[in-house]
Amino acid sequence: MKKGFSIAGLAAVLTGFLCAVQGADDSATNTCRIVKVQGEVWVGEAQGLKSKKAATLNDLLPEGEYLHCGKGALAELEFSDSTSARLGPLSKFHYSVKTSNYVLDQGEAIFSFAKGKGGFVVSTPAFAARIEGTTVYVKVTRNLVEYACLEGRCRIGPHTLTSGEKLVLRGSATAYSAPKQRLKVDDFLKNNLLVGSFEKPLPQIHVIQEESRKQK
Repeated sequence: MKKGFSIAGLAAVLTGFLCAVQGADDSATNTCRIVKVQGEVWVGEAQGLKSKKAATLNDLLPEGEYLHCGKGALAELEFSDSTSARLGPLSKFHYSVKTSNYVLDQGEAIFSFAKGKGGFVVSTPAFAARIEGTTVYVKVTRNLVEYACLEGRCRIGPHTLTSGEKLVLRGSATAYSAPKQRLKVDDFLKNNLLVGSFEKPLPQIHVIQEESRKQK
């Protein structure tokens, strides 16, 4: 004797399916909006900038395209998943929704990720950090890469950075053996361009300030 689906059982199946689809859609539709432009900031290809165009306030930055900040320029991005990024002069940035990867090719940036969310990666040309709901500063020059944790935690190679710790890496991925260093959070908040040059405070500023007080 064949057994049919009950109404309740069918509803449960449909609900589960719709939730799964909604979750996939939420991930796939993470968008990035430009919420601050100061100085010469443009969107274009990674090399050559043949198709570059000036970035304007409230523009969307498409996945895979690069945001470039000129000399003395600043930009701020907000993602629909509550991630935010502040970019400093001469920075070059792009991102991938599929891999939750935020890539700083050069320059400096502060990335803020929502509490309780993981699975994010902040990459540079030579290194990558896995993020666990944190605020992290990243600087990329020709000779070094610096990661500094302002609050929360992130993992870089064999290292786990917590608030008030930084890692300065030179060369290729073999440099992961570099020792962790202390970051004076209070000095960073007072002196860093990406903190003082923006009207809005950092999303987790109260947590960062509390971590700064613990260092004193």
